[in-house]
Amino acid sequence: MSYWSEKALADQEEYEWARGILCEIGALEECENHPGTFFDGGNDVEGAYKLVNKRVTSGEIKLDKGQSRTDLTDLIKAVYDDNSGLTGCPECEENFGPG
Repeated sequence: MSYWSEKALADQEEYEWARGILCEIGALEECENHPGTFFDGGNDVEGAYKLVNKRVTSGEIKLDKGQSRTDLTDLIKAVYDDNSGLTGCPECEENFGPG
């Protein structure tokens, strides 16, 4: 696998990890009818920052060499910004009306 393929795969894994953290704390939700469709879950993104920092402190999350907590919170913020803004699944709302 080329360097760029490996980097793209690693970036995708980090993105999915951050999205999972956001779903875990309820800042994002995944549509149960349309997997892979995410929308605002109603909880504040600050909860994700706190959870990640707690897990770094406890050793559950190990930072890579040169990586900081700020790198993780920046990633979480970017993923949140990419996936929030919608209050529900657009496809479900189109088919069934607002929830």
